[in-house]
Amino acid sequence: MKGKEFIVISLFFSLFYFIDGRIRYVIRNGDGDQVLELNTNSNGKQVYKDSGSGAYKDLGVWDPSNETGWYMAGQRAQPSHGGLSGTIVMVKELRPKDNPRLLVEPTDFKQVWENRGGLAYDDIGVWEMECPTNYVWLGHISHGCDGCRWPKPSWYKTRVRCVHNTMVDECTLERNPLWTNEGDTANTKASFWNYDTRVANRFSGFYMTRAGSYDEPPNYNRKVYCFKQHEEIEDL
Repeated sequence: MKGKEFIVISLFFSLFYFIDGRIRYVIRNGDGDQVLELNTNSNGKQVYKDSGSGAYKDLGVWDPSNETGWYMAGQRAQPSHGGLSGTIVMVKELRPKDNPRLLVEPTDFKQVWENRGGLAYDDIGVWEMECPTNYVWLGHISHGCDGCRWPKPSWYKTRVRCVHNTMVDECTLERNPLWTNEGDTANTKASFWNYDTRVANRFSGFYMTRAGSYDEPPNYNRKVYCFKQHEEIEDL
Protein backbone atom coordinates (compact mmCIF):
# COMPACT_ATOMS: atom_id res chain seq x y z
CA MET A 1 0.00 0.00 0.00
CA LYS A 2 2.77 2.43 0.84
CA GLY A 3 4.30 1.97 -2.60
CA LYS A 4 0.96 2.59 -4.30
CA GLU A 5 0.31 5.65 -2.13
CA PHE A 6 3.72 7.04 -3.06
CA ILE A 7 3.00 6.58 -6.77
CA VAL A 8 -0.42 8.27 -6.46
CA ILE A 9 1.04 11.22 -4.54
CA SER A 10 3.88 11.59 -7.06
CA LEU A 11 1.43 11.58 -9.96
CA PHE A 12 -0.71 14.18 -8.15
CA PHE A 13 2.17 16.60 -7.70
CA SER A 14 3.38 16.03 -11.25
CA LEU A 15 -0.10 16.89 -12.53
CA PHE A 16 -0.27 19.91 -10.21
CA TYR A 17 2.98 21.36 -11.54
CA PHE A 18 1.95 20.62 -15.11
CA ILE A 19 -1.33 22.47 -14.70
CA ASP A 20 0.24 25.31 -12.73
CA GLY A 21 3.05 25.86 -15.24
CA ARG A 22 3.04 29.31 -16.85
CA ILE A 23 3.73 29.83 -20.53
CA ARG A 24 6.16 32.68 -21.20
CA TYR A 25 6.66 34.28 -24.60
CA VAL A 26 10.26 35.35 -25.05
CA ILE A 27 12.43 36.80 -27.81
CA ARG A 28 16.11 35.90 -28.01
CA ASN A 29 19.01 37.97 -29.28
CA GLY A 30 21.61 36.81 -31.78
CA ASP A 31 23.54 35.03 -29.02
CA GLY A 32 20.50 33.00 -28.00
CA ASP A 33 19.86 34.91 -24.78
CA GLN A 34 16.31 35.68 -23.65
CA VAL A 35 16.13 39.47 -23.81
CA LEU A 36 12.45 40.44 -24.22
CA GLU A 37 9.28 38.94 -22.82
CA LEU A 38 5.82 39.50 -24.32
CA ASN A 39 2.53 39.43 -22.47
CA THR A 40 -0.98 39.23 -23.94
CA ASN A 41 -3.08 41.48 -21.72
CA SER A 42 -6.82 40.76 -21.86
CA ASN A 43 -7.76 43.58 -19.47
CA GLY A 44 -7.90 47.16 -20.57
CA LYS A 45 -9.53 50.57 -20.60
CA GLN A 46 -11.46 51.97 -23.53
CA VAL A 47 -9.88 55.31 -24.41
CA TYR A 48 -12.17 56.18 -27.32
CA LYS A 49 -15.39 55.17 -29.05
CA ASP A 50 -16.88 56.99 -32.02
CA SER A 51 -20.41 57.30 -30.60
CA GLY A 52 -22.41 59.94 -32.47
CA SER A 53 -20.04 60.08 -35.44
CA GLY A 54 -22.49 58.68 -37.96
CA ALA A 55 -19.78 56.42 -39.39
CA TYR A 56 -21.12 53.23 -40.93
CA LYS A 57 -19.03 51.10 -38.55
CA ASP A 58 -18.32 51.47 -34.84
CA LEU A 59 -14.81 52.04 -33.50
CA GLY A 60 -13.39 51.38 -30.05
CA VAL A 61 -9.75 51.94 -29.02
CA TRP A 62 -8.23 50.31 -25.95
CA ASP A 63 -5.22 50.68 -23.68
CA PRO A 64 -4.02 47.64 -21.72
CA SER A 65 -4.32 47.74 -17.95
CA ASN A 66 -1.19 48.84 -16.11
CA GLU A 67 1.17 46.06 -15.06
CA THR A 68 4.35 46.86 -13.14
CA GLY A 69 7.43 46.47 -15.30
CA TRP A 70 5.49 46.06 -18.56
CA TYR A 71 5.16 48.60 -21.38
CA MET A 72 2.86 49.22 -24.31
CA ALA A 73 4.09 49.12 -27.88
CA GLY A 74 0.69 50.13 -29.22
CA GLN A 75 -3.04 49.97 -28.56
CA ARG A 76 -5.87 47.78 -29.81
CA ALA A 77 -8.57 49.06 -32.17
CA GLN A 78 -11.71 47.07 -32.88
CA PRO A 79 -14.92 47.68 -34.89
CA SER A 80 -17.26 47.83 -31.89
CA HIS A 81 -18.17 49.89 -28.84
CA GLY A 82 -18.41 46.80 -26.62
CA GLY A 83 -15.89 45.17 -24.32
CA LEU A 84 -12.34 44.28 -25.24
CA SER A 85 -12.65 41.36 -27.65
CA GLY A 86 -8.99 40.36 -27.88
CA THR A 87 -5.67 40.99 -26.20
CA ILE A 88 -3.10 43.79 -26.24
CA VAL A 89 0.57 42.89 -26.42
CA MET A 90 2.86 44.30 -23.74
CA VAL A 91 6.63 43.95 -23.46
CA LYS A 92 9.43 44.10 -20.90
CA GLU A 93 13.21 43.81 -20.96
CA LEU A 94 14.76 40.79 -19.30
CA ARG A 95 18.26 42.32 -19.27
CA PRO A 96 17.67 46.06 -18.75
CA LYS A 97 21.33 46.75 -17.96
CA ASP A 98 22.46 45.66 -21.43
CA ASN A 99 23.78 48.28 -23.82
CA PRO A 100 22.09 49.25 -26.04
CA ARG A 101 18.72 49.18 -24.32
CA LEU A 102 16.09 47.31 -26.30
CA LEU A 103 13.16 49.49 -25.16
CA VAL A 104 13.31 53.29 -24.90
CA GLU A 105 10.88 56.17 -24.47
CA PRO A 106 9.70 57.95 -27.62
CA THR A 107 11.24 61.37 -28.09
CA ASP A 108 7.99 62.96 -29.24
CA PHE A 109 4.62 62.34 -30.91
CA LYS A 110 3.56 63.43 -34.41
CA GLN A 111 -0.13 63.76 -35.25
CA VAL A 112 -1.45 61.50 -38.00
CA TRP A 113 -5.16 62.40 -37.94
CA GLU A 114 -7.81 64.24 -35.94
CA ASN A 115 -11.60 64.14 -36.26
CA ARG A 116 -12.00 67.90 -36.52
CA GLY A 117 -15.38 68.73 -38.06
CA GLY A 118 -16.85 65.35 -37.16
CA LEU A 119 -20.03 64.51 -35.28
CA ALA A 120 -18.62 62.16 -32.63
CA TYR A 121 -19.30 63.11 -29.03
CA ASP A 122 -15.57 62.92 -28.24
CA ASP A 123 -12.56 64.38 -30.01
CA ILE A 124 -9.90 61.91 -31.13
CA GLY A 125 -6.35 62.46 -32.29
CA VAL A 126 -4.13 59.68 -33.63
CA TRP A 127 -0.40 59.96 -33.06
CA GLU A 128 2.81 58.34 -34.29
CA MET A 129 5.73 57.94 -31.92
CA GLU A 130 9.02 59.55 -32.89
CA CYS A 131 11.90 57.26 -31.92
CA PRO A 132 15.67 57.64 -31.56
CA THR A 133 18.01 56.33 -34.26
CA ASN A 134 17.97 52.50 -34.50
CA TYR A 135 14.56 52.28 -32.79
CA VAL A 136 11.11 51.89 -34.36
CA TRP A 137 7.49 52.21 -33.32
CA LEU A 138 5.06 49.33 -33.70
CA GLY A 139 1.65 50.98 -33.55
CA HIS A 140 -0.21 54.26 -33.43
CA ILE A 141 -1.56 55.87 -30.26
CA SER A 142 -5.04 57.41 -30.07
CA HIS A 143 -6.34 59.77 -27.43
CA GLY A 144 -10.02 60.62 -27.13
CA CYS A 145 -11.75 63.06 -24.79
CA ASP A 146 -14.79 65.30 -24.53
CA GLY A 147 -13.99 68.71 -26.02
CA CYS A 148 -10.24 68.55 -25.34
CA ARG A 149 -9.28 69.67 -28.89
CA TRP A 150 -6.71 66.98 -29.76
CA PRO A 151 -3.80 67.61 -27.35
CA LYS A 152 -0.47 65.87 -27.86
CA PRO A 153 -0.52 62.79 -25.55
CA SER A 154 2.89 63.43 -23.99
CA TRP A 155 1.85 61.53 -20.83
CA TYR A 156 2.12 58.29 -22.84
CA LYS A 157 5.91 58.62 -22.81
CA THR A 158 6.05 56.73 -19.53
CA ARG A 159 3.80 53.93 -20.82
CA VAL A 160 4.86 53.23 -24.42
CA ARG A 161 8.20 52.16 -25.79
CA CYS A 162 10.14 52.29 -29.03
CA VAL A 163 11.78 48.96 -29.87
CA HIS A 164 15.36 48.37 -31.01
CA ASN A 165 15.50 47.42 -34.68
CA THR A 166 17.20 44.09 -33.89
CA MET A 167 14.02 42.96 -32.11
CA VAL A 168 11.58 43.47 -35.00
CA ASP A 169 10.74 42.02 -38.40
CA GLU A 170 8.82 43.41 -41.34
CA CYS A 171 5.08 42.74 -41.30
CA THR A 172 2.13 43.71 -43.48
CA LEU A 173 -1.31 45.18 -42.90
CA GLU A 174 -4.57 43.35 -43.47
CA ARG A 175 -6.12 43.70 -46.92
CA ASN A 176 -9.14 45.66 -45.71
CA PRO A 177 -9.50 48.38 -43.07
CA LEU A 178 -11.09 47.48 -39.76
CA TRP A 179 -12.84 50.88 -39.64
CA THR A 180 -13.33 54.03 -41.69
CA ASN A 181 -15.06 57.29 -40.82
CA GLU A 182 -17.20 57.11 -43.95
CA GLY A 183 -20.60 58.56 -43.01
CA ASP A 184 -19.10 61.14 -40.64
CA THR A 185 -18.65 64.82 -41.47
CA ALA A 186 -15.01 65.07 -40.33
CA ASN A 187 -12.82 67.34 -42.44
CA THR A 188 -10.47 64.49 -43.33
CA LYS A 189 -11.21 60.91 -44.34
CA ALA A 190 -9.59 58.25 -42.17
CA SER A 191 -9.19 54.50 -42.03
CA PHE A 192 -7.79 52.18 -39.35
CA TRP A 193 -5.81 49.09 -40.38
CA ASN A 194 -4.83 46.07 -38.30
CA TYR A 195 -1.56 44.21 -38.66
CA ASP A 196 -1.86 40.91 -40.53
CA THR A 197 0.27 38.76 -38.25
CA ARG A 198 -1.56 35.43 -38.54
CA VAL A 199 0.58 33.93 -41.29
CA ALA A 200 3.81 34.62 -39.44
CA ASN A 201 2.33 33.46 -36.10
CA ARG A 202 2.94 36.84 -34.52
CA PHE A 203 0.93 38.52 -31.82
CA SER A 204 -1.61 40.93 -33.26
CA GLY A 205 -3.32 43.88 -31.62
CA PHE A 206 -1.66 46.96 -33.08
CA TYR A 207 -3.09 49.26 -35.74
CA MET A 208 -2.14 52.10 -38.05
CA THR A 209 -4.27 54.96 -39.30
CA ARG A 210 -4.40 56.41 -42.79
CA ALA A 211 -5.54 60.01 -43.14
CA GLY A 212 -7.12 60.99 -46.45
CA SER A 213 -8.49 57.65 -47.65
CA TYR A 214 -11.10 55.03 -46.82
CA ASP A 215 -9.59 52.16 -48.81
CA GLU A 216 -5.88 52.80 -49.38
CA PRO A 217 -3.58 51.48 -46.64
CA PRO A 218 -1.00 53.75 -45.00
CA ASN A 219 1.82 54.62 -47.40
CA TYR A 220 4.81 55.07 -45.15
CA ASN A 221 8.38 55.67 -46.23
CA ARG A 222 9.45 53.22 -43.53
CA LYS A 223 8.35 49.62 -43.24
CA VAL A 224 5.62 48.20 -41.03
CA TYR A 225 7.19 46.41 -38.09
CA CYS A 226 6.17 43.75 -35.61
CA PHE A 227 8.05 41.89 -32.89
CA LYS A 228 10.45 39.14 -33.95
CA GLN A 229 9.22 35.58 -33.75
CA HIS A 230 8.69 34.66 -30.12
CA GLU A 231 9.39 31.36 -28.39
CA GLU A 232 7.03 29.69 -25.95
CA ILE A 233 8.66 28.52 -22.72
CA GLU A 234 6.82 26.73 -19.94
CA ASP A 235 7.92 27.59 -16.42
CA LEU A 236 7.30 24.68 -14.08
